[in-house]
Amino acid sequence: MRTLDRETSRRIASLGLVCAVFVVILHAAQPAPADPATAAWWLNAMTAGTFGRLAVPFFFAVSGFFLARHADAPGWWRRETAKRIGSLLVPFAFWSCVWAALVSSESIVRNALSGASPVVAVPQGRTLVRFLGLDPFSAPADPPLWFLRCLFVFAVLSPAIFFAVRRGGVLLPAISLLLSAVVSSGVLPPKTSGLLTYGFSVEGLAFYSAGAWLAFSEKALPQGRAAASVSAAGASGLVLSRVLAAAGSPVADPLQKLALPAALFALWRFFPRVRIGHSAASCAFAVYLVHPVVVRVSNAFFYGRNGCLALILKFAGFSAVSLALALVLGKAPPVFRKVAFGGRGGKGEPRDLPSSAPGPAPALPTKEPAP
Repeated sequence: MRTLDRETSRRIASLGLVCAVFVVILHAAQPAPADPATAAWWLNAMTAGTFGRLAVPFFFAVSGFFLARHADAPGWWRRETAKRIGSLLVPFAFWSCVWAALVSSESIVRNALSGASPVVAVPQGRTLVRFLGLDPFSAPADPPLWFLRCLFVFAVLSPAIFFAVRRGGVLLPAISLLLSAVVSSGVLPPKTSGLLTYGFSVEGLAFYSAGAWLAFSEKALPQGRAAASVSAAGASGLVLSRVLAAAGSPVADPLQKLALPAALFALWRFFPRVRIGHSAASCAFAVYLVHPVVVRVSNAFFYGRNGCLALILKFAGFSAVSLALALVLGKAPPVFRKVAFGGRGGKGEPRDLPSSAPGPAPALPTKEPAP
């Protein structure tokens, strides 16, 4: 299997940080403007509703791509699964606890200000299961953590996924993508839809298996007019899906799902070859994990305002604060980084870890990567 050259690896890592910022933008506007007749709705739709939706598919594709590159090594499954216990499940548990502490603190402050009892009820039953991230039918209490949970499931099931990809090529990604469009249409029962979105994401499976297909096939991505056509189709599909959403069309979200692969290719093709410093690029995973806390705390200063100016301030401010906090925590002792970020961040070269140096590769060069 051919290796990645230094320039491609750096570009992948840089785009990973950009996609982490996309996730911040996606969540910064929550609750999103509800009236399509307002400029704020369109600003959110054409930012968070378009390129903001490319981030998590990008991370899934890269995770499948890099893990598939280890699939021919002896004992790869046991070794890589054990590694992901530390890089995915440990941060999942840590940030679930942080989120529970944050929500409890808010409740204590709110009760104190209102003169109510400062005692906070201990979560029980379904609420406790959700706080622990153990409900496969819904997102965890800290919503972005569903990605870590689902990615670990895919890692465990990788032998079966990779077998299907080796035998069927793009059949598994295509079927999974079509199923994700069905899920987004709202025709399935709520529990089934929740399971296929947050517990075993069929959209995530589409891109995870597509990343594995890229690794196994080593096919060059489209070039020239074909590349331009694919890119234009992806971008047009995302924009059209938001126009249809403004009109209340039931096909808006399914169209958005179907346009994601081509739009993701367009992002890779047109992303500028900028050089982002390693300290910043290596903290993409940290940005992803800290941003829900930043968004929840910072949103209190906006008092529900979601006009155009408020959205712009949120997009820029929340992204900057999340990046700054990630950089600061990246200087923390290795033990903390291991627990909070699975060992990502800090000094050293990027590693082949999901979400730390993510990105589906273009036509892969044959030059050996940097040590």
